[in-house]
Amino acid sequence: MSNFNKVFAITFFLLFAIGLTEKLQAQRVYSVIFNDLPQDSQLFPRNNNNIANIPIKGIIEVPGWTYLSVILTREGKNYGYSRGYINYTSSTLGNFSVPNVNIKAEPAEYEISIYAMNANGKDSLFMASRQHLVAGDIYVLNGQSNAYAFNIGNEPFFYDNKYIRTFGKHLGQVSDTLWVNPSPQVGALALSFQKYIFENTGIPTCIINGSVPGTGISQHFKDESYPTNLGTIYGSLLYRIQKSRAIDKIKGYIWIQGENDIFDNSTTYPDDFKKLFKSWQIDFPAIEHYIVAQSNVYPIPTINAASIRNFQRQTPLLSNKIEVLALNGYETLDGVHHTNKGYFQIAARLYKLFGAQYYGVTDDINNHSPNVKRAYFTSSKHDAVALEFPEGTEMVAVPDTVLKSPYTGNIVTLGIKDYIYFDNDESRTATITRIDYSGNKVIFNFNAPISYNKIAYLPGRYYTFDFTKYMGPSMRSKNDLHACSFYDLAIESENTAPLLSPSLTATALYFDKVNLTWNKVDKAVNYVLEVQDGGIYQVIATLDSSMTSWIHQGLLPSTLYTYRIKAINAIQTSSYNGTTVTTTALLDSPVISASQVAIGEVKVVWGAVKGANSYLLERSINGTTFSGIGTFNSTTFSYADTKVAYGLSYTYRLKAFGTGTESPLVTTSIKVVNELVTPVLKQNAIYTYGSGIASLEIGWKSVDGATSYQLERKQAGQTYQILNNLDNAKNSYNEQSLAANASYTYRIKAKGNFTESKYDSLTVLTPNVLTTPTLAVEENLTNKTLLISWNSVAGASTYQFTRNIEGQSTSMKTTLSTNKLVDSTFIQKANYTYKLQAFGANTESAIATKTFTTSLILGNEPLAVESLVYPNPCHDFVWIRLPYSTSGGVDFIDTQGRIVKSVEFKNQELLEVSLQNLPAGIYFTRVQTAKAIWNTKILVN
Repeated sequence: MSNFNKVFAITFFLLFAIGLTEKLQAQRVYSVIFNDLPQDSQLFPRNNNNIANIPIKGIIEVPGWTYLSVILTREGKNYGYSRGYINYTSSTLGNFSVPNVNIKAEPAEYEISIYAMNANGKDSLFMASRQHLVAGDIYVLNGQSNAYAFNIGNEPFFYDNKYIRTFGKHLGQVSDTLWVNPSPQVGALALSFQKYIFENTGIPTCIINGSVPGTGISQHFKDESYPTNLGTIYGSLLYRIQKSRAIDKIKGYIWIQGENDIFDNSTTYPDDFKKLFKSWQIDFPAIEHYIVAQSNVYPIPTINAASIRNFQRQTPLLSNKIEVLALNGYETLDGVHHTNKGYFQIAARLYKLFGAQYYGVTDDINNHSPNVKRAYFTSSKHDAVALEFPEGTEMVAVPDTVLKSPYTGNIVTLGIKDYIYFDNDESRTATITRIDYSGNKVIFNFNAPISYNKIAYLPGRYYTFDFTKYMGPSMRSKNDLHACSFYDLAIESENTAPLLSPSLTATALYFDKVNLTWNKVDKAVNYVLEVQDGGIYQVIATLDSSMTSWIHQGLLPSTLYTYRIKAINAIQTSSYNGTTVTTTALLDSPVISASQVAIGEVKVVWGAVKGANSYLLERSINGTTFSGIGTFNSTTFSYADTKVAYGLSYTYRLKAFGTGTESPLVTTSIKVVNELVTPVLKQNAIYTYGSGIASLEIGWKSVDGATSYQLERKQAGQTYQILNNLDNAKNSYNEQSLAANASYTYRIKAKGNFTESKYDSLTVLTPNVLTTPTLAVEENLTNKTLLISWNSVAGASTYQFTRNIEGQSTSMKTTLSTNKLVDSTFIQKANYTYKLQAFGANTESAIATKTFTTSLILGNEPLAVESLVYPNPCHDFVWIRLPYSTSGGVDFIDTQGRIVKSVEFKNQELLEVSLQNLPAGIYFTRVQTAKAIWNTKILVN
């Protein structure tokens, strides 16, 4: 082994440390996961060319390998070679499939060996090998003990042949999925059948046997919620068939069951079988050939045996996939089970039934169990009854059986004449003098005319003092196929021709309707229409003879339906005539969508549907019943719904119509955007200036979902005008040029994507301009003061007073609530300008202006500094008026001579000093500058 191989092998071992792990759908070999890999001894179903393919595919989880090689040998000799290249989908993960690994269906075993190969084709790693592989046919056998028996009366049957197989055991565990030699567990019948096939054709076979002794039919039902439930007979069998990978390659399904239901006097067997057969059709849809065994005559007392057997013989009427095989008349040991010789005989008949399909046996109606079609009197004397079997059947004379009773020693002669009964009563018999065999007819001649209406063949049970089990003989065809027993068969009149079969025609009217028509049949009283459902024909209508057409409704589109019809009267039933029809295909589903395109408007659009000539559109609001919007022609693909309301959900459904068909309903839903919350207007601020111009600010709370706000305004007698569309970041608006004493009405709405709110409105009245006050100025030369006064203005609450003295850079500005002011700053021969403006609630006046020139004081009268400290007494503050602008300091001295407060000033003429922190009492002020000192006594309250 090369170093590369060694590293690869070690990597495999370290990664997984396991050689082979089986899973349900995959097997792991080191770092290779095989999705398909044979098991030892596996049988692969052959195709029509007698070849079977061995699938090998999977995933490799290690990089660096190029392909997998498969070496195929036959009986130890090289036979073929195939390779499957690895396609890496990532750096470490690749998939592969090995084609053309084929083997023949023949008496030979094959082996495969699988290797992983690198790019140069020299480094390889052995992956796996599988041995004893064969190709052939797979069958399923199911039922109860007669399908399973292999050791009746201590008479075991073994057939050792390495080319035949079975798969698992009938109630195995999950791990019970090995391919093994079938002897003996599949039973004597299965082994005999496999032996017949191999010895006549050389083709290997596998029979999977799901039978369980002593089981009624209901015990074979499927667990609908868990079909592969291993705790059920059905689930165990289905599981093994699925695991065998041959579920779509099964050649035939053989059902041998009914003993328990006969012993239990079942009244539900027909319905139970139909239920079971429907399950088979679902889980084994590829099986085309079912064999239903008609039960033998048993010694156990029962009242329903004959009717159950009669149903079994009629199962082919349920489905054209079913054929019945009669088991009466074969050798038995205990009255219920057969000897090995009996199972050999049944296996030989099974080989004939399947031989024409799969093994080149010439088909012959005489290889099938004769199943009576009708019975009728041969003449008006009513002294002979003919049984008519399928055309081409050659019924043969059957001699009486002469036996000695093991219980009484009596010599007993048993003949077919002893097993013919009338009117469903085994006590009603007639003496048969002769039995004639003529082609497909068996004719019973009586010693006297009979007046019976119905005939039956074989008793419900057989038990006498002489024999405790049915000993025969049986009616049969020339190829030794025993005739089915029957019960409740009407005897037709001698001159009655067979009731003709109606000719049935089916025409698809619509995707879910078929029109069935037929011709009128003479002497028919009713017509019975049936349709195949789940592989079984079901009656869908029984109509009187006046009708020749009927419409079958509620069907599936583009589906093949198989119909058949028969005519009936009181004593006759015609053969079936059938036909098939495929219902019209549905049109493709339209592609529909809805979108809101504007406030109050939804647009519905749909795509064109091939074959449609119209479209029906309907609407539902908030889940209510749909109502029609309209029908549109084939070239219209949209509709504008302008009648939608805020916040409601609308569902639109659409159907396309064509000739004889329509599409499925399709729906689309949309919720119309909710109406936005109405923004509430409020007045934030309003003001009227002295100029007569008013300003206003209005606001609102932001609205969720709003993208903008539309604000409008009007005055009395006018219409609203849009002021602005404001984005959603705004929640206020200001106007600066309104008229005073004017009424304005504003309204606002929020706007969003395909939505808006209702309007909210607000009416405002701008305030009027206050009257301009009139100023008056008076001089008091004694006190050196100016008295300024003005008239009270209605609506004014405060006044703003401003004084400017010509030649000075500073001015005085104060707000007053009175209508007078004493100006103690007196400068001789100076120009004073006074301005006054009245203010009220949200309004003001124009500014009143007064200019005044002070007088010249004659003489040299000294100034009293005391008069320049005011007010006195004082409380919170004092003003100190200096004779001129200067710099210095002010000290406040208490009566103890202590300085309690000091203030410095610079280039000032008027000082304002706060006294808030001084206790009440007498103080002295000392004003000191570079040129002078002034002292004044003050009282602080």
